[in-house]
Amino acid sequence: MPSIEINSNNGGMKEILNDVSNMETSTLETFLKEVAHLLVQRKVKSISKRETQLLLQINKPLLSSKSLLLYDLLNQKLKEETISKEEHTKLLRLIKKREKKGVERLAALIELSQLKKIAPKELMKQMGLSTLSYA
Repeated sequence: MPSIEINSNNGGMKEILNDVSNMETSTLETFLKEVAHLLVQRKVKSISKRETQLLLQINKPLLSSKSLLLYDLLNQKLKEETISKEEHTKLLRLIKKREKKGVERLAALIELSQLKKIAPKELMKQMGLSTLSYA
């Protein structure tokens, strides 16, 4: 198989295309298959890395276990109407934090569904997520 030497002194893309145009058809077909394979490998690696980041974001808890216990306690006090003003302020901060994390999680889910070219609802079904509200 003929080789093509690629370096910064060979004139760039035009030179490469000129060299490729001189290949025999069977050699050109093999060359194109190899280039296509390289391209797929690069795309899969970058998608896999991003998918991993998105999956980590989706599966990340909305609140730490300590904050979740406090949230549950304060929420229960709110329902029982025994919550103090300070506790109510803490609960509101936790709610705001939880909602912000929920929005980030939803954005990650939507981006992942776009990468996979499926509807977010279908992705949630595939991931076994019935709801994104609590974690």
